[in-house]
Amino acid sequence: MTDLFSVLTISATGFFGVISVAIELGKSSNNLVGLALVWSLQINSIMSFTLRMLADTESCMVSVVRLYEYIDNNPSEKSF
Repeated sequence: MTDLFSVLTISATGFFGVISVAIELGKSSNNLVGLALVWSLQINSIMSFTLRMLADTESCMVSVVRLYEYIDNNPSEKSF
């Protein structure tokens, strides 16, 4: 999912940058288009890192829930 978003973001930034330079929309320059492309790459890496950290946190929380359930449902310690 993030790969698709990365490709779409970089493609859209490049497309609109080229179009704005081609039709001279405002005072855009080649430097600003390059800056927008670099920023779009950085945003994608930040999103990828954030999703990786969220997945790691979720996996740690799942292990805590499993330990909690094991403590509560230990069949060898049930009293009759």
